[in-house]
Amino acid sequence: MRLDTAAYYLRNTKLSIQKISEEIGYQDRAFFFRIFKKYYEKTPGQYRSKFQSV
Repeated sequence: MRLDTAAYYLRNTKLSIQKISEEIGYQDRAFFFRIFKKYYEKTPGQYRSKFQSV
């Protein structure tokens, strides 16, 4: 559920990835990156770029 929230923020806000990871409860940004990439098969930055180009 936290990763779904992160994905929503990445698609719909301009918050930094660090701020998003903190907002959803991950203090370690590297850990957030690993978990996000495992779940979505993209880094948070790649995921955001996919939706900004649309």
